[in-house]
Amino acid sequence: MTLLPVVERELRVAGRERGTYRVPFLAAFDTVLFSVFSLWFVRVAFNERPIPPRDLFLFLAWISFIFVLFAGFSLTCDAISEEKRDSTLGLLFLTDLKGYDVVLGKFSVAVVRGVYALLATVPVLALPLMMGGTNLGELGRVAFTLLLTLLFSMTAGLVISALSRRSWSAFGNSAVVLFIFAAALPAISQFVGSYFRNFGLAHLIVLPSPSYAMYNSFRTATGLSSNAYGTSLAIIAALVLVGLFAASQITPRVWK
Repeated sequence: MTLLPVVERELRVAGRERGTYRVPFLAAFDTVLFSVFSLWFVRVAFNERPIPPRDLFLFLAWISFIFVLFAGFSLTCDAISEEKRDSTLGLLFLTDLKGYDVVLGKFSVAVVRGVYALLATVPVLALPLMMGGTNLGELGRVAFTLLLTLLFSMTAGLVISALSRRSWSAFGNSAVVLFIFAAALPAISQFVGSYFRNFGLAHLIVLPSPSYAMYNSFRTATGLSSNAYGTSLAIIAALVLVGLFAASQITPRVWK
């Protein structure tokens, strides 16, 4: 029997779909569009100097972060719930397939599309490197953080998809979960640190946030003594693994 047959089938199907090739093109086109706007249009339209290379890099990095945050769960939030609506998920479990076969199959397609799109944006993101706006180490940290954020967002969408049946409900709940991790946790951490002066607890609260990892990927973000960039990435990676395991356990139980 073929190892992970659903993964093989889903990848073959995705390879024949136009969306697999359109997503990287649109991702690179949007990033180029933002770069052209920053470097050329601002000066022509408003008679101002172009944005400095450092500011351009920060701008493109955060735009890419927002893009992968939303694109991730958009690719997976309806992956399993669609099978439920079509009444095909139960047919899969009439065979010898396990929950992880289905979950990894859906996840693999999303990873292919998402990573291709991210790879298409990295060369554009590296433009400030040639203009002195960043260095190779910082660019590598930002790219790795974007990749991990993409996987985290995909996993969150997949877990919500396993618990949902309607597409709009899965999308909305996934957006709420990503909002909590990306925006609510840093806000709560800031509140705890500012009003309760409990900086240790505030630091623990913000560690699972992809926004915090992204912020610390920049070389000028924080001092070395308080930079928990590696710890934050490790926690996010652990959440990805836990999420995939949870989705593989939930899917066989809620397919009806």
